[in-house]
Amino acid sequence: MRAIPVPKAECKDRRLYRIQSRNLRLGVFKAASGGFLGLRTKFGSTYVFEEFHWDNGEPYGTVLPQEELLEELPAGVSNEEDCDGLRSWLQRMDARYPRSAG
Repeated sequence: MRAIPVPKAECKDRRLYRIQSRNLRLGVFKAASGGFLGLRTKFGSTYVFEEFHWDNGEPYGTVLPQEELLEELPAGVSNEEDCDGLRSWLQRMDARYPRSAG
């Protein structure tokens, strides 16, 4: 992993990143909003949630992308929060990239 977060200008649309944020550990970059879509669990429910790149500024910029991963959202899957395909794909990525021990 790189020591310096990936600047928003270098983030690739629909690409998966390992991120540091308030509620997510993996996220798909959504260039249109400057946000990352990932799985959030709250009160026993898991759902797709968007947090925004640090470079978006206060008060909403809460994500520091740490590493670009090899995965890209498949062409047939929408990058909208309410998309079942996105949720399923993120669940598979969550299993493929487990939380690191460090």
